[in-house]
Amino acid sequence: LFFVKMFIFVADRQILYPFKSQKMKKLLLLISFMCIVDYAQAQIARNLEEMTDKIDSLDLSHKNLTKIPIKVFQYKNLKYLDLSNNQLNFLSKEIGKLKDLVHLDFINNQLVYLPKEIEKLKKMRILSFYGNKLIFLPKEISQWRELEEIDLGNNKLTTLPKEISEWKNLKEINLSNNKLTTLPKEISEWKNLKEINLSSNKLGFLPKEISQWRKLKELILNDNDFTALPKQVWTFKYLKYLNLNNNKVGILPKEIGNFENLLYLDIVNNNLTFLPKEIGKLKKLIRLNLNNNNIAILPKEIIELKNLMDLHLKGTKIRYLPQDVGKLRSLEYLHLDSTLFSVTEKSRIRKLLPNCNINI
Repeated sequence: LFFVKMFIFVADRQILYPFKSQKMKKLLLLISFMCIVDYAQAQIARNLEEMTDKIDSLDLSHKNLTKIPIKVFQYKNLKYLDLSNNQLNFLSKEIGKLKDLVHLDFINNQLVYLPKEIEKLKKMRILSFYGNKLIFLPKEISQWRELEEIDLGNNKLTTLPKEISEWKNLKEINLSNNKLTTLPKEISEWKNLKEINLSSNKLGFLPKEISQWRKLKELILNDNDFTALPKQVWTFKYLKYLNLNNNKVGILPKEIGNFENLLYLDIVNNNLTFLPKEIGKLKKLIRLNLNNNNIAILPKEIIELKNLMDLHLKGTKIRYLPQDVGKLRSLEYLHLDSTLFSVTEKSRIRKLLPNCNINI
């Protein structure tokens, strides 16, 4: 701005008057103008640099990108980057320049592998790679020591590397819809884990090291090959949600009563033939889903579930409910479709539970 004012002043006041030559005047005016332009361009560059430094969040989702714009890697103070729902099949090694990155969203792309430069992302806390084509995780993931949440669902993982032992701050992990057959013993380091989704894999057992998940609140194991659960599971006293749907579990042991904080229990389409009386100890239980099992009788202790609101018995062999079922005063939904209840029993149930929505 100073140079602009000076240029106008020179032109208006004819300060160049001592120079007799018009060519000299024009030359000096041109030099002055070029100085102004250079200054302006330098100022713009500085402003752009300052602007770049101030950007800490960038959303490039749903842009049909096939590669990440190189400009992205100039935002060195970037903390959140959303590249979800594009057509990206690789993550550029330039990603290593974003050393302050805390949250990366790469959902629904075509990513096959992670570059080794991810080891530079040491501040990473939240990662989302759901819906890609990852077949393995490289050893460089060991540098994600601040990691708290990671979504690896719907990929093609067959194993987890031992470097996951460095995820000591991990709280949530989604590994659903992969091809896992086992979990490594290094999961013992996930001592802060609260939620894990292992659904739709090929798991038939869990290693004893899961005993270290003492803060676990949500365990999702549906659509696997479990016939039973290891005894370590029954020590998760803070567990609130357990999903065992579509497995081959034949027995629930009496230790089920240890889940004193359990709110939701789903065991649809398994091989259960009975429930232990300890089911009555789940005082906080809100939903119990036993659809499509071979259970013929509910234990009388079921009436101790005073907070139960949703009970599913569709496709079981149950012919009647306990005599005092009317004590389940919190019950709002009772699903008895495709069961063997007589007309008389159905009528009795409706009278005992007048405020319950009953599907028979």
